[in-house]
Amino acid sequence: MNNGAFRAESGAWVRVVPKGICPPDIDGWISINSIAIRFGVEVKRGRDQMKPGQIAYRDALTAAGGIYIVAHDVAGCVRDLRSVLQRYSLATNRDIR
Repeated sequence: MNNGAFRAESGAWVRVVPKGICPPDIDGWISINSIAIRFGVEVKRGRDQMKPGQIAYRDALTAAGGIYIVAHDVAGCVRDLRSVLQRYSLATNRDIR
């Protein structure tokens, strides 16, 4: 589980996100029109639902202009990513395979 904390070489725990906020499984940046935009992809299996910390992260990220996708399968993730990029007028169905 990714809880936004890691153990430093000193042995101390370092928290990089506020407690109660859970970063997604895939977290990074994408450049759109030379502007860096934060994105996240949360991977869910079967009937798995988002937890409150994941919802809080999604809401904060999207409120700040970021991109957040909940992926239940690869095809759905690609479809959602293609949709987001098309909203930015940068992608066609041929751009993402």
